[in-house]
Amino acid sequence: MTRAVGLALLATGALAAGPLGPAAAPAAEFNGYLQEAISVRTGEGDVIFHRQTFNVKFEENASRRVMFRFEVDAWRDDPEFLDDRVRTRLREGYLRLRFPDFDLRLGRVQLAWGTAEGVIIGDQVSPFDIENFIVPGFDEIRLGVDGAFVDYYFSLEYRLQALWISHFQPPDFPNPASPWFPADLDELEAPGFNVELQPFTRPANTFENSEFGFRFSGNPTVADFAIGYLRSWDDRPTLHIRPGAEPATFLAVPEHDQFDLFTANVVYPIRGALLRADIAFERNRFLQLRPPDSPDPTDPRLAEAFSDEFVARHDVVRSLVGIDLKPSFSWWQQADAAIQLVHEEVIDPHPFLAVADRTDLVSILLRAAYRNETVKPWLFAIADVRGSNAWVQAKVDYEPLDGWRLSLEYDWFGGHAFDGDDGGIFGMFDDNDMVKSSIRYSF
Repeated sequence: MTRAVGLALLATGALAAGPLGPAAAPAAEFNGYLQEAISVRTGEGDVIFHRQTFNVKFEENASRRVMFRFEVDAWRDDPEFLDDRVRTRLREGYLRLRFPDFDLRLGRVQLAWGTAEGVIIGDQVSPFDIENFIVPGFDEIRLGVDGAFVDYYFSLEYRLQALWISHFQPPDFPNPASPWFPADLDELEAPGFNVELQPFTRPANTFENSEFGFRFSGNPTVADFAIGYLRSWDDRPTLHIRPGAEPATFLAVPEHDQFDLFTANVVYPIRGALLRADIAFERNRFLQLRPPDSPDPTDPRLAEAFSDEFVARHDVVRSLVGIDLKPSFSWWQQADAAIQLVHEEVIDPHPFLAVADRTDLVSILLRAAYRNETVKPWLFAIADVRGSNAWVQAKVDYEPLDGWRLSLEYDWFGGHAFDGDDGGIFGMFDDNDMVKSSIRYSF
């Protein structure tokens, strides 16, 4: 946080010392929100989420060529598995310099590569706050990354974005005592072995470990498109299983590894609908392995898995095809509907792979607005066609006055974690069905 703020302030001071051409009248914007939210598990009756949030955004155009922006969160959690200290973070804090053909941003920036609902395809530049999974919207949980970001404009329709991220920024992971913690060590244990989870490790903040990439996008009359490349550290750590000090004891060390991400997406309007397609090719991603249910000590593949710390490099393809519609019904006011088909496949999967080597998901999102947009219902459902892996989110927002929003939400998870046949990340949280209410005041 200090590094991003310091970089922005240093550049601001340097620019303020010299002429930058005709100056525009300063225009400052200050806004944000206060929110109280609580969730209770329907089966257990315990508080699974309780957070007070204060969000502030400040943006000012110091001149025609200079703008800076800050967004800060302060929040407090107090379910029983977390302490109740107040925490803060800088979500964005950057200086933006405008030139005739390009813009330069220095500092902490949030970047979104893609628009998928409920899943992540190519949107892997900025990490997420997943302390409560992805139940909140991506716009609430997306975090910033520190570096330099250039947007070069070839014309009104085409631009090239080049980015350099100074150091790896991990997601905000759940506390191991949290019901949202995604690791299940029981799946990694073999008879006679004990696996102990170790603290998360992260790459050193060195120049060699920085991330970089580019994205070329266009908005011609026919369709919108983008292609991108990112050399990155994987936000999803794998557990490297290593021998411990005691016999038959192993240490599970969560580590992030480098991989190459190639992305492409297109949005094509046709007859009142929008067709969307996203694809991501992940080259040399580390994926988790696990011992078979009945391991054969003489199996050379088992010895190889031990020597590789129960991780393996794979190429992974993720793809999405979707359609956005606006149905016309008198009873469905301001209708929005979106349907997505999502496919993920691991190329040449290892026989001990601990995750599904092939996943097919179907999702549907329905939205509406009634009573002059004061009542806004929402229904999102996503399910694995192979079974035992689903999530349904139903909520309604009520906005009786300007700036005020009251929300009531129900989340249902079905299935189980992947067991070698079916299941997945949504099913892993089968016990976390919950009712959530929140009140937000935006200023």
